[in-house]
Amino acid sequence: LVLDGHARAVTSLDFSPDGTQIVSAAAGGEKGQVRIWDASTGKETLAIDVPASPECKVAFNPDGTRVVWAGVDVRAWNAHTGKEVLKLQGPASAVHQVLFSPDGTKILLCCEDKTSQLRDATVGTELLVLRGHASAVTAAAFSPDESRIISGAGEPGLKLWDSQAGDEILTLEGFSGARAIGFSPDGSRIVSASWNGVVREWDAGVSR
Repeated sequence: LVLDGHARAVTSLDFSPDGTQIVSAAAGGEKGQVRIWDASTGKETLAIDVPASPECKVAFNPDGTRVVWAGVDVRAWNAHTGKEVLKLQGPASAVHQVLFSPDGTKILLCCEDKTSQLRDATVGTELLVLRGHASAVTAAAFSPDESRIISGAGEPGLKLWDSQAGDEILTLEGFSGARAIGFSPDGSRIVSASWNGVVREWDAGVSR
């Protein structure tokens, strides 16, 4: 398939959990900046107008009923009707990744201001701010049981956090420039990819 419809650079996309839909987001002031597509036919099923943003990120929630967008602010919509269900003031700096928690009740923002911010997905209330990185947070992931968050930034070291208390659990040394991070389905492993092309796998409970 070729999903043809955006007039500007596509900066983020995500599959729905069941694989039937794709959401994409484009930068700049394009009309219909967020679009949802049928993943089998490539047909556009929904186009959503959002404020012009030089960088924006988008993600589905775990049951595929909502999409969240982070740009100059943070918004979420019903993925079938396009009705806005959440709008909150975004962080003061750019957001490099946005994602839902595994149970869909929280939204995590990875921010240029060196923090990761956890928000309530229903009303947008700030729940936690994870501070400890020395540069912009560029990637993060929840463990499958949602008890931990792994985050990465430009400086060396990935940080593992307690997602309830916000405490830093440990630092995984020997890695910098995080491009993407994820947990294995059983939560025992972490995989990380950097801008220099290196991919590493880690024991999720042991610092190296």
